[in-house]
Amino acid sequence: MNIGDALALARRHSYGDDKKMHESFSRVHQRSYDVFVGNSIVHLDPLMMALAVDPLEAEDAASSRSSDIPHSLEYFSSISRLAYLSAIETISQWVLHHPGEQKIKQMAMYSPRLAVWCTAQAVRDVLRLLPPEEERPLTAVATAERWVMGESSGEQCLADARDSMAYSEETVFDQPANSRMASAAVRVGLAASTADEASDDPFARAAEVGLQTDNAIYEAASAAATLTLLSEQRGSFKIARDRYMDRMYYVVSMSCFSFPMIP
Repeated sequence: MNIGDALALARRHSYGDDKKMHESFSRVHQRSYDVFVGNSIVHLDPLMMALAVDPLEAEDAASSRSSDIPHSLEYFSSISRLAYLSAIETISQWVLHHPGEQKIKQMAMYSPRLAVWCTAQAVRDVLRLLPPEEERPLTAVATAERWVMGESSGEQCLADARDSMAYSEETVFDQPANSRMASAAVRVGLAASTADEASDDPFARAAEVGLQTDNAIYEAASAAATLTLLSEQRGSFKIARDRYMDRMYYVVSMSCFSFPMIP
């Protein structure tokens, strides 16, 4: 049975008394989850394998590794629209439930475009704190978003990222929070530019995209935390940053569903 058949079969829940889906990952059968993830930290690769495999064949698949491991959203898309949407939903749920940081790097291994898109939405949420007359960071993010939709080039993303970097350098001493927000926008643009490059090693390229996008999330959350502490004149920077990180990961999770490449 191929992965497409397994996905279709899993949706029918035709397992008698054992027809139980995971409580946090609603498209993943509990039996498959137990086999591929178990009690370990939920990394995206084994979770997506649990999504894809026939629950009745999960043990055999795990022991033999004879099933194809899906390493891209395009793979799910080639199966069916339902499979693709199930993958999107599972990734969205994983972002909320994975306990660590650097989540976007794992997303990027499945789709650099999805990683850029979701990071752009999260960074955009923080850029509203910039002076309204300063447009360069927002332009860099908007250009990266257009790249996701196939409406701008990697070269244009790089050019607008450089403009945002200029603003970051201009404000690094007197407005450090604004500088970090602009730096976050730079990283979004660089991620799109990197993803657009031809490469003999797509996994290395995806890893670099993931590094840039994870750093963008961290920079934006740190900037927002800095502004909060300056405004309130009290509190812990780490607590404030972690709070904004949680908010940004929520935006990342929800942005999976606005991804413009969904068929």
